[in-house]
Amino acid sequence: MATWSSMRFSAFGTDCLVRVPGHADETREVLAAVRDRAMTIHGEMSVFDPVSAVSRLNASSGTGLTAVPEDVARILARASEMGAVTDGAFDVTVGPLASLWKPCIREGRVPSSEEIMRARESVGWEHVRVDEAGRRVALDAGTSVDLGGIAKGYAANEFERILRDNGISDALLDLGGSVTVLGAPDEAEAWSVGIQDPLAPTGVAAAQVLVSDTSVVTSGTNERFFVRDGIRYHHVVDPRTGSPTQTGLLGVTFIGPDALVADALATAALVAGAADAVGWARSLGLELVLVFEDGGVVSTSPSVVASPSRSTAR
Repeated sequence: MATWSSMRFSAFGTDCLVRVPGHADETREVLAAVRDRAMTIHGEMSVFDPVSAVSRLNASSGTGLTAVPEDVARILARASEMGAVTDGAFDVTVGPLASLWKPCIREGRVPSSEEIMRARESVGWEHVRVDEAGRRVALDAGTSVDLGGIAKGYAANEFERILRDNGISDALLDLGGSVTVLGAPDEAEAWSVGIQDPLAPTGVAAAQVLVSDTSVVTSGTNERFFVRDGIRYHHVVDPRTGSPTQTGLLGVTFIGPDALVADALATAALVAGAADAVGWARSLGLELVLVFEDGGVVSTSPSVVASPSRSTAR
């Protein structure tokens, strides 16, 4: 059995783990390169850091084109693509609506239609102009971007590139709900990745998926919510309506080779619902696992095995 080395660090609001084969003295430099890349991306894209590139971009809204790092220009261009693929269900300008709903969910209060209407005025990709080649971005007044629904996928792709450039063909990258695997562990044919059960404590899987050279990305609505008059209000807001979605989905997992695409689609599927999620998976050749509010699990993947307490429909 091969010797494996690991590194843990905090970024993107979660605990990250990188695991590669080799002794610690052999892997120290490449693991440090992954961690340093994570710190760079996190530092550029965190909306909680007032001096990050994204925070400075948001502060410049209404003032014309603003210079941004290459990472920010690239990820915004990809965000535009994913917005088009999902017909607006994925939208990084949803920030004003998310900011409106966050305290309301904490307080168990539904905002007024007037509050929602005002927040929606600055939401939409038409309020963003990206000059990717010139690394410049312009936001209309009042518009802000939040890359939280896509940053981990972007980072995972960057980490995979670093590992492969260093000749590493077997690895595990776990970014808390976003898992990317290269090759397989030891003599196994594939990695076994657990898909979190949104109705159970952290670490309890609703299903296991056997994968190699792909990403497994999960998003859910179970962490922050309240119920009022029989309606479940959660933190995933539909940018097209201004309110949390009511799709019956608790968790969505996309499985595919591009972590950024899987990340964006997992978020968008919570907004758009199961039918659209299945359509995207089919059109893009991806695998999909859906967990519903009633506990049912639906999968398009033959490599998914439900937990003993669940049945999986396909």
